[in-house]
Amino acid sequence: EEVNQKLVIKYSSHFSRLFKKLGIERFTFHNLRHCFASFLSDCGADAFTTQSFLGHASLSQTAHYTHKRMSAKHDTIEGVEKYIMDMAEEVKITAINSI
Repeated sequence: EEVNQKLVIKYSSHFSRLFKKLGIERFTFHNLRHCFASFLSDCGADAFTTQSFLGHASLSQTAHYTHKRMSAKHDTIEGVEKYIMDMAEEVKITAINSI
């Protein structure tokens, strides 16, 4: 565990220096975990898989790291709308056929 922690500190400070040289302020190695979690989600990974990759003890911790794009939220609402409209059409056809 101690060796792992030293490795994280080493990479973290390396990334911090790199980001500062690139003009990226207030971005750390740890922020990459948030990016990775969000990318996994955007690619269709379920919460349990993301939790496993990040080594989190709980899904609520994973949820804290995962941020959905606004377009993904928009696509979900469009999918719900299509589902409702398709069901309404099926009900309408069933009602007409039963007359």
